Order: sequence, then C-alpha cells, then structure tokens
Amino acid sequence: MPPEACPFSPKRVLVSKDGIVVLGSDGEIQQLREDGTPRNLHRPYPVPIVAAGLIEGDVVAAWMDHELRVARLARLDLSAPRM
Repeated sequence: MPPEACPFSPKRVLVSKDGIVVLGSDGEIQQLREDGTPRNLHRPYPVPIVAAGLIEGDVVAAWMDHELRVARLARLDLSAPRM
C-alpha cells in the first residue's frame, strides 16, 4: 500500500469483497480498492475504535472515549462518501 493511500497511523486491517478497510488509531476508517488506491475516508468520532467488523460491506464499529467514559456503536455504509 503506498503511503499516500493511508494518511494516518493504521491500527487494524479488514478485508472485504469490495477491497480493504484500514482502521486508524484515532478512529479513522479508510476504504481502499483492491489495487491499494484510496476510496473513501470516514472519521465519525475522533476517538479510538475498540472493536470492528464487516457486515454486508458495511463497517460495524465501537468507539470508546476513556476520558469521558462514552462509547458509541455505529454501522457505516462505506459506499457513501464522508469525511
């Protein structure tokens, strides 16, 4: 994967039929095509992802803010462009 394809520190990689999903250390979600070029970047919550998985091409993830003691759970459609 070229460095410009992932503009953050990767923490975990998920593989789907539509490509690769990279999870960042600060809650980023970057979808890559099979050739490694970036597709969509999502950052719904600026806190670390503690658990994640893929369901029907969507990412289901849990974010945890330890300082505020707040957790969030969301299912994101990766085909919709967001920032």
